[in-house]
Amino acid sequence: MSKRTSRRLPTNTIWPLLSTSPEAAHLLLNQLNATGESADVQAVRESVRNMNEVDRIVRLKGYPTIVEERFGTTADKLAMNLEAQLDKLGFDNSVLALMTKIRATYESFNLTLRPVFPLKGGWKFSWMNPSSGDPEQRGLTAWMFLSIIHDFAHAGWLSRVRECKVCGRWFFAYRDSPRFQFCSDECREKHWRASPQGKTARAAFMRKYRSGLKRRKRENLRWSNKHAAGRRK
Repeated sequence: MSKRTSRRLPTNTIWPLLSTSPEAAHLLLNQLNATGESADVQAVRESVRNMNEVDRIVRLKGYPTIVEERFGTTADKLAMNLEAQLDKLGFDNSVLALMTKIRATYESFNLTLRPVFPLKGGWKFSWMNPSSGDPEQRGLTAWMFLSIIHDFAHAGWLSRVRECKVCGRWFFAYRDSPRFQFCSDECREKHWRASPQGKTARAAFMRKYRSGLKRRKRENLRWSNKHAAGRRK
């Protein structure tokens, strides 16, 4: 790679908004697992569920190619281009409905950048406390988690933020594989025992266990009778 190519400008200047560190993941999981039914918690959960559902469907049907013009590209042109490709790939209106919800959640927050001061490596900027669509409310908490969701989604890691199939607790999957569906070994065992295969294996185990108990009981009785006969002699 030439020096000129290696020094080209980054193609995405809005990533990351906050962080993709383990601490950010723990912060997001704590919010997702928070008790209560507050609007902020519900909004974060809905965003993760909706984005992961769209991602799941797209993985099955195929990824569209969004072609952006170098100059004069508008949101309407991109939307038309995307909708045409989704229709061609066989997506139904449910995907566009989910995307409408996802976009509305992010578009309801007004983000403001504040130039702090120039440093040796370049200008330092900070995000101002953004307000939600309601001028009477401040949306810093929700915006912080939406930023983490943005960062993990952009990095391709959001699909690993999942709800346990047994207890419903949110966790971060070890790998991006459908095999990881449970937050703990305990929940994995509960799921296995409740499955048809698990019930069959459990029934076989219990039959073998009860058969063993009966055999040991007969052996103990035989030994007791033999021992009693020996004492009578």
